[in-house]
Amino acid sequence: MGRFTEPYLDHVRDVYRAEARTATEDTIVRDINEWCNEKTNGMIPRIVEDINDAAAVLVNALYLRSCWVNTFAEGNTHEDVFTNIDGTVTAATFMEQTEYMSLYRDEDTTTVVLPLYGDKYFVLVLGDAADIGSKIKKAEPTLVHLVMPKFETEATFESDDLCAFLRARGVSEAFDPEHADFTKMCEDACWYISDII
Repeated sequence: MGRFTEPYLDHVRDVYRAEARTATEDTIVRDINEWCNEKTNGMIPRIVEDINDAAAVLVNALYLRSCWVNTFAEGNTHEDVFTNIDGTVTAATFMEQTEYMSLYRDEDTTTVVLPLYGDKYFVLVLGDAADIGSKIKKAEPTLVHLVMPKFETEATFESDDLCAFLRARGVSEAFDPEHADFTKMCEDACWYISDII
């Protein structure tokens, strides 16, 4: 199975303020799920079902809670209908504001960039999202009257979706049992990445 090296444990503790725990087959699922539940404030109460065949599991939580830099005024909120991508309509609460925003528009795409506190950005994309990074770089400050529904978002990735994403971007050896090199993490076993959940 292998064990984490002491230099690796020191590194994650000192640099990332992370912790390492050893778990048994009987407790690993419970321990990981409890950790995720605690670190996400109950937003992800359960992330794994059965991982007894894993030699090691790395778990991380990123929690973004931010606010709009240019707040939507409560008085500019109204009820209306939203047309879904399939053409059906849904009752929704809309928020509205007129501000200078970074805007990009061509015949296929419109993007609006809304700043969040903490140097984060929320990007609205209407139309073709191909090559969105270069389109956002071309956005210019423009006076925009924006009306959009209030929303919540959540995503789930199937097994191997994130692995396939990384492989398509050139990460290959880490997934290959013959070529993966995680010896700085573990010297007494040949570890490789089998899945990313």
